Amino acid sequence: MRLLRSIRAQESKSTTVCKDGRVLAVLTVAGDGLTVLAETYPAGSAEPVPAGPYHFFTVAEASEFVDEAVDALTYLGCDID
Repeated sequence: MRLLRSIRAQESKSTTVCKDGRVLAVLTVAGDGLTVLAETYPAGSAEPVPAGPYHFFTVAEASEFVDEAVDALTYLGCDID
């Protein structure tokens, strides 16, 4: 639960994924801590493509989803902000 540990009620937390200086995706955990929104930026496009929302039953499930996505993207050489 690395990401959501610091989230309080009604507060959103975004994570930006970049590679080679270009934004690839933005993951946002909504203030309820149970919903994850995602936007992806396809190659050659400055406009985001929404993905989700992804709804979870617990904060732990939402946190695990984001943590695993971040771990996979880090493994693939992406920078995480």
